[in-house]
Amino acid sequence: MTRMLAALALVGMWLPALTSADSAESAVSIVTGRELFARNCAACHGEHGRGDAPIASIFRNPPPDLTRIAARRGGWFPEALVTEIVDGRFAAHGGLGMPVWGGWLRPRELARIVDYLDAVQEQEPPGRMLYVRYCVSCHGSEGRGDAPVASILRERPPDLTTLASRDGGWFAERRIQRIVDGRLAAHGRREMPVWGHLLTKTELILLSEHLYSMQQPDPMQKP
Repeated sequence: MTRMLAALALVGMWLPALTSADSAESAVSIVTGRELFARNCAACHGEHGRGDAPIASIFRNPPPDLTRIAARRGGWFPEALVTEIVDGRFAAHGGLGMPVWGGWLRPRELARIVDYLDAVQEQEPPGRMLYVRYCVSCHGSEGRGDAPVASILRERPPDLTTLASRDGGWFAERRIQRIVDGRLAAHGRREMPVWGHLLTKTELILLSEHLYSMQQPDPMQKP
């Protein structure tokens, strides 16, 4: 028992040092990645990676906003894919418009650029992240029912930005939550997936709040 307590005490002493060392290494990696980004990427992607460099407008396919890679994927940063794009294994911008850096940068340098990009990601509000994860594939990025798969569905997804205007200007939050979780059939039939078994009550509220923020024009709200 005494030996076990002594071992636990030693682990307790080591953990803060390990955490501090990991944090310091991560900070060094991000700072180095920022320097490498400034040297190799900023000319096209801009100083902060927003795709707003002075020469960006001359490209056939403008450089994307790299701070929103995760936001466009529901909060997930695809580290392996970003690495493949930077080193040239995966074509970017719809073609080979982006230089191939795999022959210039060492694997460690590539990793540090990716660490920097991961660190500068702008996160969407939780409700928006849930919408991207569960709704955008059918309802479209802006909720207008214009996603690529919408045309192949038997019942086209409705324009979610007009939910309130179609209900006399009222946003029926609880009814919409019942549609999302599956208690009410949507689209006239049950073509819309039932999300009640995946979403918590809090997530349903966050998602409905995001839908409320999308309404055009600004709605009134009712239970």
